[in-house]
Amino acid sequence: MKFFKNKKRGILTLLMILFIFPFCIGQDFRNIDGWETNINQQLESFLNSTIIIKERKVAVFDCDGTLMGQAPYYLADEAIYEFAENQFADKKDSLSIAKMKIINEMLL
Repeated sequence: MKFFKNKKRGILTLLMILFIFPFCIGQDFRNIDGWETNINQQLESFLNSTIIIKERKVAVFDCDGTLMGQAPYYLADEAIYEFAENQFADKKDSLSIAKMKIINEMLL
């Protein structure tokens, strides 16, 4: 009975490897709908040129908010300044003064 369980587990593992492995090894390019044909061809050519690279590969970030905010970084800086100005500019306590000093140094 113990052999049967191990054999069953082994077969299941083999099937999982055979099913998942092909998706892990291939680099497949698909055209991006709405982009010009020559742009898609340039992207495909570039990606195909990286197949032979063994060290670092290509990383693509789509800026969906997982790497940085949706707004461009300079708008984030403006939002930080506006928040600090609204919260700390008119206050005279040492913490507010220190925070505004940092914010004002960012402007330089």
